[in-house]
Amino acid sequence: MSYTYCLVCFECREALTMGKAYCLDEQMRSVPWTFSGFRDVADGQRLPQSRLMTLLVRFLLEHRLHELRLLPEDAFESVPTDAVEFIEDADRYLKAALTPEPGDGEETALARPIAERFGVADE
Repeated sequence: MSYTYCLVCFECREALTMGKAYCLDEQMRSVPWTFSGFRDVADGQRLPQSRLMTLLVRFLLEHRLHELRLLPEDAFESVPTDAVEFIEDADRYLKAALTPEPGDGEETALARPIAERFGVADE
C-alpha cells in the first residue's frame, strides 16, 4: 500500500501534493524512496522528478521560516476543503512573483526566535 503525501504550510494554509511515496519500480525492483510526483490539473500528467524538484524548491522558498509538515493525504479527511489551498497549476505557481524575495533582511530577524527554540541563542 502506498500513501499520497502533501507538504503543508500551516502559516499560509497552502499545500503541495508530492504524490505517492514508493520504493519499487514498475518491475518491482527496489529503488531509493521517492515521490511519484505532483499531478498538474492543466494536463493531468505527473511532473517529472526534475520539475517536481523545481516546484518543491519554489514552495520551500515561498514558505521559508514557516512551519511546514509533510502529511499523508488522509490527514485532510476531517479538514474542510476551503481550509487549505492546494497548488494545482505548476506553471502558474512557478511564474508568480516570489514574495518576499530571499535576502530582504526578514530572515535574520525571524531566525533569532527559531535559534532560541533550539537553545542556541546568542548570549
